[in-house]
Amino acid sequence: FKAQLGAVAANCKACHEAYRVKKN
Repeated sequence: FKAQLGAVAANCKACHEAYRVKKN
């Protein structure tokens, strides 16, 4: 579960990075 949660967190970070780049 912890590994899965880590994967989701990493994906979320990447998603926010992409969103921030697209927004600016």
